[in-house]
Amino acid sequence: GPELSKWQKKIHGNPENFIELCRKYEIYPDVWALKEWSNWVTPASLPLKFDTAFFLTVFQQQPPVHAKKHEVQHLEWAFPTAYLVKNMNEEILLEPPQIYEISRLRNFLDIDDLLKFATERAKEGVERYFPTRIKTKEGLFTILPGDDLYPEKEVQSIEEVAYVENLPASNVQNRILHKSPYRNEINILNFQPKCNHIPPLPLKL
Repeated sequence: GPELSKWQKKIHGNPENFIELCRKYEIYPDVWALKEWSNWVTPASLPLKFDTAFFLTVFQQQPPVHAKKHEVQHLEWAFPTAYLVKNMNEEILLEPPQIYEISRLRNFLDIDDLLKFATERAKEGVERYFPTRIKTKEGLFTILPGDDLYPEKEVQSIEEVAYVENLPASNVQNRILHKSPYRNEINILNFQPKCNHIPPLPLKL
């Protein structure tokens, strides 16, 4: 209603107004239900920089949602695999972090098992994922921590993405091959994430 829209605009203009909202209606957000899941940083070779924290929470039933038009273009509830298929079919565009994290969710068929895992895992914190990128004749590779080709020291500023004909052989792989914005292959080999996390379950193309 109008009251909800008014508060959405106020909080969008100044996030501190969220505290005012909670005080006025004597409510508080259930922040304890948020489980720290992952942390992704924009590759150095891209101009816009983001340091994004992902959190996971679970609902036993679908809650009412009032999306703010300037923040959310479309709202949909579906199984993780459905979003990957939609991306492949060029119905939606997912960025590498979303593709990777949604693929992680594919390891769980039961929402209670997911919540139990996320609750215990969150006690270990998260590993910072600061990808590096390499162009090859196959396509663009996003190389992630734990991969044999991931640099020992983070490079904070790169103007151009390096090019090699073929990637050298490696025993441990944690990477994404981008053949196009809608064709992304997660390559996992002999890889075990830090912080008691779980590797993604790639969708076979």
